[in-house]
Amino acid sequence: MWSFGTFTFTGPRPPPRSERDCFLCPQQLPNGNLALARALGDFEYQKNANVSAEDQVITANPEVIEHKITEEDEFLIIACDGIWDCLTSQQCVDAVRLLISEGKELSEVAEIICELCLAPDTESGAGIGCDNMTMLVVAILHGRTKDDWREWVTQRVKNRVGHPTPETLPQSIHRAG
Repeated sequence: MWSFGTFTFTGPRPPPRSERDCFLCPQQLPNGNLALARALGDFEYQKNANVSAEDQVITANPEVIEHKITEEDEFLIIACDGIWDCLTSQQCVDAVRLLISEGKELSEVAEIICELCLAPDTESGAGIGCDNMTMLVVAILHGRTKDDWREWVTQRVKNRVGHPTPETLPQSIHRAG
């Protein structure tokens, strides 16, 4: 299992536009606020009239990566940073595989993972597990029916095909300890 990865300001190298504009603070966040390099919205970071839309500190210009789907690909996870702040890509893949193998519908899989990422205390509205959380899991059927696909994934998990799937859900970052 693998992922395209995420691109945030806590990654290995910030985007050149942020270095140039000196927006990185000690916490590696633009103005100490957002941990994103790309976003739809957050317009206060996209107003610099002296640079193009692509060169704004936060840009809506997407990073497009082409991936040829193979017979080994089981599903696609589309999620926002509220999920990726709490789980690694591999933890998320492991959770999706486990829940599918337990017979959960994809909408329920996404709901369970969002709840897993939810902070124990959301009253403050700040911090990990309090961000917006959106997640979509798309089955890559390869011509199978949904039921046949679910059985295929279940057998792959059971037979440990691909990355070995743990037998329990991962702990999100704020529950680890």
